Amino acid sequence: MNMAAVKPIASQSEQPLHPRRPYWWIAAVLLILSAGGVSGWAVMQLLYPPQGKGCSAVSIEDLPATRLHCGDVLAADGQEDKLERAIALVDTILPDDPLRRQANTRIQEWSLQLLTIAEDRFQEGNLEGAIDLAESVPIDASVRKTANDRIQRWKTTWEKAESIYQEVETDIAQDQGYAVLHKARRLLTLGNTYWATTRYQELVQQIQTPPQKGEKRKPNDPRNAFTAATASALMTDYQRERSSKDRDYLQRAQSLASSGKVEDLESAIAEAEMVFYDGPQYEQAQQLIKTWRQQVDTKEDRAYLERATELASKGDAYSLQAAIDQASWITRDRPLYSEAEVQVEQWKRQMMEMQSQPRIDRPQPAIDRPPVVTPVQSVHQTEEGL
Repeated sequence: MNMAAVKPIASQSEQPLHPRRPYWWIAAVLLILSAGGVSGWAVMQLLYPPQGKGCSAVSIEDLPATRLHCGDVLAADGQEDKLERAIALVDTILPDDPLRRQANTRIQEWSLQLLTIAEDRFQEGNLEGAIDLAESVPIDASVRKTANDRIQRWKTTWEKAESIYQEVETDIAQDQGYAVLHKARRLLTLGNTYWATTRYQELVQQIQTPPQKGEKRKPNDPRNAFTAATASALMTDYQRERSSKDRDYLQRAQSLASSGKVEDLESAIAEAEMVFYDGPQYEQAQQLIKTWRQQVDTKEDRAYLERATELASKGDAYSLQAAIDQASWITRDRPLYSEAEVQVEQWKRQMMEMQSQPRIDRPQPAIDRPPVVTPVQSVHQTEEGL
């Protein structure tokens, strides 16, 4: 036998223990990269909506983040038709979607812009246009009650104005004397620019109309006393009356807000929104509205955070995750976002520490995961406990 031709056989101790080791760790790395790539792609889709398709073609089939982004793009112009489209678009985001909270905030903001435009229409004399625009606010939106209150106020004001106008016209035709001046001035106190200017001036012109040939005026005929100076003085009275009504609105609003309750704060906001946009109290009203909205948001966030803290105090993994879910409702545009982020990071660290500890091989008690409470439930529970 040719010994040189025989290859020595390695002993078992000399054989590689893991002959496929170079392959399995490569496969593991590829798997991790693949999983990371998928999750990274998902995050990118959520944070950065795709740019390939314009917002004019966005639909309910697109990601919620895309719909929210395109809603912002549409509403940026402040035009009523685009505001309506923006509201309809983000309102398609499902209630249980993490972005629904931001969608609700946008809907409220854009609905208030629509109500401002609708108020302008009402002041200009377009009652039907104002009502149509106000009714475009979603029925389940928090600002819908404000829209309904506005519509009712507009209708009531319009009915009163028409009644006064017809009554004054009748008195003018019957030569009722100076009583007609007092009745006409009631148009100046209704809180509508159209009736206080255009329609009021129509009555003034009727009163000032020269008598027809052969017609004699009576000594107490109101047309003898009605001059341009008188009309100007009455306009000054109108502005004074309107300013007085604005002060009343603000006083009632501040009285309501003094309780600090969410319902009263929202009622105070609705009251302050009735202050005329071109009056001297308008800027003060807007500042108060901003302050009260922040208070409402803070109370809602505080209720979320307190509930989350209560859940986290149980210390188990399920309760910590439920606390994180609860606090995650406090989005970046909310007052207590920074505070919520600190708590969430702390609870995440607790969960990581628990996961890094060695498991004890013994049966663990079944733990029911605590429910996540909605904002309305949470705020009401907090206030009922006070």
